[in-house]
Amino acid sequence: MKASLNEDKQVVISKDKLPTKAKISLREHAGEGTENITAKDQKLPILKLLHSSSPVLEEGNPMFNEKARAGDIYNEVSQTLYGKTILAVPCHYINTYNEWAPKGQGVGRPTIHLKESIMDQCKKSDQDNKDYLPNGNYVEDTGNHFCYIVDEKTYEPLESVLITMKMSQKSKSKGWNSTLNNKTKTDDLGSYIPPSWSSVYKLSSIKEENTKEGYKWHGWSITFDKWLDENKDAHVLEKTKGFYETVSQNDIFGKVDFEAEMDEQDSKVSKQKKPAQVTANTQDDPF
Repeated sequence: MKASLNEDKQVVISKDKLPTKAKISLREHAGEGTENITAKDQKLPILKLLHSSSPVLEEGNPMFNEKARAGDIYNEVSQTLYGKTILAVPCHYINTYNEWAPKGQGVGRPTIHLKESIMDQCKKSDQDNKDYLPNGNYVEDTGNHFCYIVDEKTYEPLESVLITMKMSQKSKSKGWNSTLNNKTKTDDLGSYIPPSWSSVYKLSSIKEENTKEGYKWHGWSITFDKWLDENKDAHVLEKTKGFYETVSQNDIFGKVDFEAEMDEQDSKVSKQKKPAQVTANTQDDPF
């Protein structure tokens, strides 16, 4: 180490000769600080189709995104804007009957019913075509598709989400389920139905219209893309299979971010009237 003496006989060390501190490799410390965060400690976002009155499209709203357009696919938790198409791996499916309170009478969550018998207590309204219970709440027959979004070019896993389909989109949900339950692969042992978490589907946002009633909205178009490869896509399958296990073995609805649903009740926009927006009632987790 080079040093010199000044007039006061103090040792002066050249800065370029000072020992350098070792750089910290963030990769070597990957995951530190989040060791105790499990699936139950996180929100599961609902992936939704934006409609013209979505807060994300409203200038001045804290959620406003100048790049967003009606019909875009949006994750409100991560604030990811996907545009009009995504690739999704369907990892699990659960049908529920979600009981919602009228607008202004709830604070963020529906009561989840698993049995269809709740519909026997409902009466359909002539005004908004919803199924109302005697207590004033209404029930929506809802298809819950738990999916893993993958990159459209590389098929790398991006994030786990919930896609709900109800009302005008419930027939799309049934059609998707029919495909999942019948699509086969063939190997040396013959044909078989692979797990849904090994398949990739292209989900697109499309314009739909009921010309008789004057309604316009955005809905889903669902087409098969490909099977994930057991070897090349092994790391992706590890993620999708893991999400399937999380959903099937845990109280998954306890972590769903239902607040994203409060302004998205069927996403229809009418020339004459808009469907009622709702908040959910306050009952605890249903499972």
